[in-house]
Amino acid sequence: MKKTILLIMSIALCFALLTSCKTNDTSSTPESTTPVSTVAEYDVNEILTAIDTAVPVSEPTDINEQTLSLLINVNMDNVVAFAGKITQLNQNTDQIIVIQAQPGMANAVAEDLAAWRQANVDLSANYEEFAGEGIKAENGRIVINGDFVVLVILGDGEDMLANGPDAFYAEVDAAITAAFA
Repeated sequence: MKKTILLIMSIALCFALLTSCKTNDTSSTPESTTPVSTVAEYDVNEILTAIDTAVPVSEPTDINEQTLSLLINVNMDNVVAFAGKITQLNQNTDQIIVIQAQPGMANAVAEDLAAWRQANVDLSANYEEFAGEGIKAENGRIVINGDFVVLVILGDGEDMLANGPDAFYAEVDAAITAAFA
């Protein structure tokens, strides 16, 4: 079963690599400095840490730019900064992704993350033994706060299958709210 999941994820990554190839035109790359008047009051790493401390990702690894753009399929032209953790466990959908979007692009980033969340739901639906992971992903949170977008998919899939996601996601919602306090 693990080999099947790894094969599916490998095929998806290869497909993303093949379909995402484009000329690297650095002339349109935005400057890394932002005028003081538009600097956000939040930091993606602080938001990630606040959520992950309250409700941690199981066996986490950091999300890098390749993962965000090629696997998760976020349009990097819409991203100022990001931080994220995703589980290394094959049968698990745990992840926290925090993105500071370009001004006015938070909804576009949220749409990219919603498509990724749905891909997690769809993949889990293919395997009866991962039904709880599908429920967890389906109830995952996408929150927009100004130019910041957060995706959180966390919890025990089996527990959610047995008891529903409401109690656990109440804790996630509280962690997200606290991160933006």
